Amino acid sequence: MVSAESKKTKPSTGSSFYLSVWCSFILLLLRSETCYGNVKSFEDSGFQKLNGQQQIIQTRGINFFGKTYSFVKVSRNGFVRFTESSEETANSIDNLKPQILPLTHSVPFVAAFWTDPDETTNGTVWFKQATNATEMTSLEKLISSSFPSYQQRKAKYAFDVTWEQMASTSHSGNNSQLTNTFKIILLTMEDREYLIFYYVSLTWGDWKQMPELNRSSSAVVGYDGGNNNNYIMLSGPGPNDIVTGSNINISGVWIIRIDLPPCTQKSMTVIILVTAILSLLIGTVIGVLCTCYCLRKMKKYV
Repeated sequence: MVSAESKKTKPSTGSSFYLSVWCSFILLLLRSETCYGNVKSFEDSGFQKLNGQQQIIQTRGINFFGKTYSFVKVSRNGFVRFTESSEETANSIDNLKPQILPLTHSVPFVAAFWTDPDETTNGTVWFKQATNATEMTSLEKLISSSFPSYQQRKAKYAFDVTWEQMASTSHSGNNSQLTNTFKIILLTMEDREYLIFYYVSLTWGDWKQMPELNRSSSAVVGYDGGNNNNYIMLSGPGPNDIVTGSNINISGVWIIRIDLPPCTQKSMTVIILVTAILSLLIGTVIGVLCTCYCLRKMKKYV
């Protein structure tokens, strides 16, 4: 089933007071100088610094559209790719320029803000794996508040990646003050998996707003299931569109369920055919029964 483009919504004034206060606190924490710009605060919170341009990391297993992956590859280029082993694979997007999803390559990945950040100057990528009760409880509250029909479920595991003050190669030199800060969380609940996008500060990435810059700096935001069926590109991706937009009525926060198995065109065709055949059979049976009933009634008057 091809996912439609995610609908951008503006923050709703009708959101619950609790949800607004809680999310405001989280976003203030993310924006605060004690978090971004202070290496010690990341390390104290259990984050590790990305080793080099890219790094393959073993996880507890993440279900991404019906397939569980034990490894992910985190890149400074603003994406996380799913892989089945710690070895490099031939199918890769490491050297590709950002492009519209879905890709022709069969590569499952999340594009947090896929572009070409500067490899040598500004910006740090942090990651951590969390299972502690405090963080799990906070994420449970976010999920239950965002999805009222999904309540009383426990969070089991979270893989958190933060790109802190990332600069673009197109903004080197005089424009080096333009940086982006954003993160994703891959969250495992007791019976579901969620992808959470957080956008804190985006100052570059859309050539439409900055036409004097190299157009290769345009970013892609979304995910690709690697099966040509499950994918989403978030609106924009102009910085203002992503920071102010949302699908849960909280500015800069996007939450998407990612554990559902892919629904292929072939399976959809089979479902449609089976439904049509059953409808015909049921209609035929009802027709025969009605005819028999009418004939029996008619015999009484003959």
